[in-house]
Parts: sequence; structure tokens; C-alpha cells
Amino acid sequence: MVLTCYIALSTIDDAIIEAAAALGARWWTIQGKILIPMAAPGLAAGSVLIFVPVVGALEPRILGGPAGVTLGTVIEDNFTQAYNWPQGAAISFILLSVVLAIFATFSGVLRRNAQI
Repeated sequence: MVLTCYIALSTIDDAIIEAAAALGARWWTIQGKILIPMAAPGLAAGSVLIFVPVVGALEPRILGGPAGVTLGTVIEDNFTQAYNWPQGAAISFILLSVVLAIFATFSGVLRRNAQI
């Protein structure tokens, strides 16, 4: 996430920020009207790249330990330990719906920023 944010911010031309400051824009105006909208595709891409592994079962178990409970670990436990395939499939479908809704939201953000 840090790398994608850095790349998104470093590709913004310094002349744009200098021009905004020369025209009298304040710091928060430059942040809100120039930097954040121009870096939004990189921020959205970084968020999606981080979100996908976190939803899975392996990374939360490694980072949080065996006591951590996430949706991915619950799904994995339903399939491998409890052998409750219907509940595991239902939770997987709910998780898939949430992930698709989030991706659809990011798609709108990226499409809107590409037209600017």
C-alpha cells in the first residue's frame, strides 16, 4: 500500500501544486482539490491489492495467530474442521457478494477519476 501511494503521489507534477499555491490556494485546498483526486486511482488500486489477501484465510491466521477470528478463517474451519459445507458455502457466498460490491464501488471511483 505504501508503494502504490508513493507512486501515485510522485507522478503528480510539482508544477501543478506550485501553480495552485501561486494562485492563492491554501494547503488543505491543494490537498482536497488536487492531490487526493489525482492520487485516488493509486489509492484505490493499493486498497484493492491489500484487501484481497486480507479476505483470504492464510494471511489473517499468520498475522493474527490462531486466536484471531476472521471471515476467511471461519470459512476455512467450516470446510476443513467442522465439515459443515453448507454453512461454509453460504458464508463464502456472502463474502463474495461483499467483495464484488466493494470492487464495483472502486470501479466507479477509478472510472470517474480516469475522465478528469
